[in-house]
Amino acid sequence: MFDVASTPALETIRLAGLRLSPAEQRLYASDGAPLALERKAFELLCFLVAQRARVVGKDELLQAVWGRSVASDSVIAQAVSKARKALAQGGGDAEWIDVARGVGYRYVGPAETIL
Repeated sequence: MFDVASTPALETIRLAGLRLSPAEQRLYASDGAPLALERKAFELLCFLVAQRARVVGKDELLQAVWGRSVASDSVIAQAVSKARKALAQGGGDAEWIDVARGVGYRYVGPAETIL
């Protein structure tokens, strides 16, 4: 299962004006305010950002974020919806999480590691 806090590849990442901090398990808006985001939606966002070079299949997402490979597609869809909403509320774009119909999801927005 994907461990957000201990993933070295996921240091703090700037998503345009937003800031994604896996170590703090927080997403910050462009004005610096923390955004409310449920844990699974946050983990899904972190995982998609970490894997942004490719489309991530639904089964892989279920295994990585929820620790199981069998669940309804609505579980993923709800988490994606919440992550998109947080991105938009924070000054980003909901469309940064792209859907590959019948395949999975991919983070397509800006992402720059902050050292």
